[in-house]
Amino acid sequence: MSYASQLLFIAKALFVAGAVLPVLVAVWAILGSVPRSVRSRYHGRVMYMAQLPFTEEWRRQVNPDDLPLIVRARRRGFVFLLTVLVVMQFMAAGMYLNEVVQVHCCLIADLGRPDPACNHAGGRTGK
Repeated sequence: MSYASQLLFIAKALFVAGAVLPVLVAVWAILGSVPRSVRSRYHGRVMYMAQLPFTEEWRRQVNPDDLPLIVRARRRGFVFLLTVLVVMQFMAAGMYLNEVVQVHCCLIADLGRPDPACNHAGGRTGK
């Protein structure tokens, strides 16, 4: 496996991870949301404050029996947002690696030694 094909494989893997990972985490976060029966017991402001980071005053207004459900939903929402941020970095890294492969293919083609992996990378073939 050549240098270009290895980088191209890594770039494609990052794109696939960027497409699949947020969907899986979103489903996990949605399944852990606060049930409607619990949500209806509290004022909308309390539920809104429970979703925001760095807010703790809502904990005093919530029944201790409902606190684990709300904390679980809050944590899952934060994990989903963190996953979106990480996936953006995956996408940026994948786009960068794809460009590295294309530049590599152009340089190798200009030297007259085309790499077989470069035909798949979208770079010049030296023709």
